[in-house]
Amino acid sequence: MEISEQRRPEVLGDGRLELVDVDGGKAIRATVGFAPGGVVAHFGIGSIVPAPERYSIQIGASRHILPDPDFLRFLNHSCAPNVLVDTAEMSVRALTRIEPGDSLEYFYPSTEWSMNEPFACECGARDCLGVIRGAAYLADDILARYRLSDHVARLARTRRRLRRGVPTPAWRVAAS
Repeated sequence: MEISEQRRPEVLGDGRLELVDVDGGKAIRATVGFAPGGVVAHFGIGSIVPAPERYSIQIGASRHILPDPDFLRFLNHSCAPNVLVDTAEMSVRALTRIEPGDSLEYFYPSTEWSMNEPFACECGARDCLGVIRGAAYLADDILARYRLSDHVARLARTRRRLRRGVPTPAWRVAAS
């Protein structure tokens, strides 16, 4: 992802992140380093939306939010992510060592079962998936490469059971 340095980056939150212009859009970049597992940011519910939207994050089987702080909508996608959006703890965590200047990128299908706006991925990762539509459209062996949110992991398990002809207990469906 090519970062344009023509405009001064906007410092975000507590100063550990900044918003930069990239390839006609925006990205969040670290201003400090983060160790794997470290919390990069916490988030809350800015608003609940009835269905997936371009900037929403899915936090349950059928629950979508716009995050607070609002700047988290600029977390970009990568098939080789360096952060995880932890919907159980409502945090963004480092998956790998993040150095100052690194863009923060997460694997959208880790939280999104079926996306409102699929797109052609241009992340450049060696194992880039090409088109990103959500976890529902990915094979189990591909999903197994990634850390998934609890609700996406549950939906994937249910899908595997249905493919094998094993019914899902009603109490498990209700808990989603």
